[in-house]
Amino acid sequence: MFYVSLKESLRNLIRRPLQSSLAILGIVCGIAGVFLLGSIGQGVSKAVNQQIATIGPGIMSVVPTPVSTPGKNQSSLNISDIEAIKKVLATDDLVTPVVQLPVIFSDNSNHVSGYEIGVSANYSNIQALTLVDGQFFTDSDYKNKVPVIVITQDLSNQLFPKKLAVGKNILVSYQLYRVVGVVKLPAAAQSTGPLDLVFTPASVLLSQQGTHQIAGIVLKVDNPKQVQSKKDEILTAIMRNHHFEVTASDFTVHTQDQILAAGNQMTGLINLFVRGAVWITILLGGIGIMNVMLVAARERQHEIGIYLAYGIRPIIIQLQFLLESVWISTTGAILGIVAGTVTGLILQVTAGVPWGMNWILYGEDLLIGISLGLIFGVYPSLRVGHIVPAEVIRK
Repeated sequence: MFYVSLKESLRNLIRRPLQSSLAILGIVCGIAGVFLLGSIGQGVSKAVNQQIATIGPGIMSVVPTPVSTPGKNQSSLNISDIEAIKKVLATDDLVTPVVQLPVIFSDNSNHVSGYEIGVSANYSNIQALTLVDGQFFTDSDYKNKVPVIVITQDLSNQLFPKKLAVGKNILVSYQLYRVVGVVKLPAAAQSTGPLDLVFTPASVLLSQQGTHQIAGIVLKVDNPKQVQSKKDEILTAIMRNHHFEVTASDFTVHTQDQILAAGNQMTGLINLFVRGAVWITILLGGIGIMNVMLVAARERQHEIGIYLAYGIRPIIIQLQFLLESVWISTTGAILGIVAGTVTGLILQVTAGVPWGMNWILYGEDLLIGISLGLIFGVYPSLRVGHIVPAEVIRK
């Protein structure tokens, strides 16, 4: 009996190709949007997590907390805080000051704008920089304030195309430096920050500026499980070094877990708002299905009356109408999933949009399609169950 009803419902849909196609099209657009955005959202989340993971476990950064209260001065870090922090760190833990300035790099003929980053010799080990040529500057260079720099591979290609950069001299905002190494930045830095960078001993940069203030501090704890306890010790060491004239709230410590949680929260909110808009499209598609089935019920009243007069039970007619609704929504869901998959692959290949294939999404969207047919097909099917055979045949 079910097979006969299924076959009859499909035949009825074929009899109304235009109405059925329009209803299916509405479902296709909605499901394709939900599937595509869900896949892109998962792809973006995975990409963000992978990029944050490249930062490495156990890495922390300390920066002054921005001040929002009028009249209150922002607290600052200074180079003496580095020595205070070293006292609470283990032997294998690493720490470096960070000083950043926008500058212009130039040789005899090329000029490039970028950033000069003042750090210590530990920075290459903390951030896992890949050495392409030469070496990173040493502790001796840092202590003796030797004007040497390490440049990124991108900057090397711009200033010294088809030439070796190591050993060359360049001007960094009218200060002469000797290039001792070329490095490649990790993937996370390449996707989120400027690539035209040079790394120089922070002692040189602070000496040129005539100050002891630094922009931040970057640390790497050898045991990632001690990040939270070290975080508290670091803040205490900074407050003690400032004679407790500052509080823990004056400084912000960023850890890998915090960055990861913030990234997931941001992608989750974006995905929520965008998918909410697409759900409106799906709702309109469901209303389209209900409209098609109501029109079909009105057009086929005479046919339904004859069926009922011959003894066909109303529940059989209702099941047939419900199956027609499910046929429309399921077909639209399948085509929508195919359209979303093809569109996602095209965007990934042509525009580099992160796209993640997840079989759970396929199952969810197919279930959404079937549910739409069931939900929006109930009312039309109930309507046909109340048709009085004598009245419709007489008309």
